Amino acid sequence: MNDPNHYAEEYNAVEKEPKRIRILDSTLREGEQHPGVSFTIKQRIQIAWMLDYFGVDQIEISPIISNDHAEATKMIIKQGLSADIVAHCRALKEDIDVSLKCDATWVAAYLGISDIHLKDK
Repeated sequence: MNDPNHYAEEYNAVEKEPKRIRILDSTLREGEQHPGVSFTIKQRIQIAWMLDYFGVDQIEISPIISNDHAEATKMIIKQGLSADIVAHCRALKEDIDVSLKCDATWVAAYLGISDIHLKDK
C-alpha cells in the first residue's frame, strides 16, 4: 500500500456532483492586527472592491474595533458589492448591536473559550 495512486482510480471513478468552494477573506480584519498595519477608510473600501473583483464570496470586517472601522463597514456595505460583507464581532449584545447599526446582513459572532478568556474576560 505504499503506492500513492492506490486510491486514485476509486476516488476518480466516483460520480460526484461538483461542489462549489466559497472563499471568505479576512484581510480587513486579520490584516490590521499585524503590528504597524493600519488601513484608511479609503484603503478598506479599495481592498473590498479588489476582493470582490477577484471573486471572493465573503469579506470579513470588524466594525467594533473603532468608530473608523464602523464607518468603513457602513460604507463598504453601501457599495453594493457581490461579496457578502460579514461583520465579525464578539458574542456580546453590544457588539452585535454595533454590527446591526452598520446594516450588516451577515454577522459572525465568536466566543473565546480558552482558559485565559474564561478567567480574565
